[in-house]
Amino acid sequence: CAVLFIASPPTFVSAQKNLVLQSANVVYKIKNAGVNTNGSFKKVAAEVLFDANNLEKSKISATVQVNSLDSGIGLRDKHLKGENYFDAEKYPVISLVATKITKTDSGYLGTFNLSIKATTQSIQLPFTVTPNGNALDFQTTEFSINRLTYGVGKSSITLSNTVNISIKATF
Repeated sequence: CAVLFIASPPTFVSAQKNLVLQSANVVYKIKNAGVNTNGSFKKVAAEVLFDANNLEKSKISATVQVNSLDSGIGLRDKHLKGENYFDAEKYPVISLVATKITKTDSGYLGTFNLSIKATTQSIQLPFTVTPNGNALDFQTTEFSINRLTYGVGKSSITLSNTVNISIKATF
């Protein structure tokens, strides 16, 4: 995916650059039977237009392929991708689209529409954009969602409703 970042000194080079998503890591953690379990989504795409001097014109859009879910246990992955949880056949993509970005003391605060299955909710994510050699690193702080809000599984005595997520991407 082509990505365009525009930023101001001294944080970044001031010239416009077309950049390509080099790597992305979407990691989740959830308690299951009292034990923290985690996994990640391996297939991520992003389109970004970022201008630190004009945040109103900045855009961030990302998608995750549900079938790329990897918990490290194949049987669990199959179960999570099934219709009782993510229903990957019917809902193959999770999307995150910025609707507003503001500057904060420690980076940025994005208001995003998070769409999982048939549900879209507005969430706020603090994030940073940092130079790393010739690349730029985008990173959210860890954030939490309620899986039931998005119809991922049903209420359970053993499985937590809270899922903690972090996102890192390099352009």
